[in-house]
Amino acid sequence: MILYWTNLREQFGQEYQGKEADKDFKKKFLIALRAVLAVYPQAKVKQVTGGLMLMASPPPIPYKGQ
Repeated sequence: MILYWTNLREQFGQEYQGKEADKDFKKKFLIALRAVLAVYPQAKVKQVTGGLMLMASPPPIPYKGQ
């Protein structure tokens, strides 16, 4: 699944306004994504042209069963 920068900004970055809104949002979002990947390195996320590709990843907390 590809999440496009425009859609991500509409969902998470409505406070970014002005001439450089898309660029500013993308910069801050990628910093936050790096922090997420530091604690969830198994997440399969790839930056592609126009957005981010999310691929099936193991859960961040392993299933323990009963």
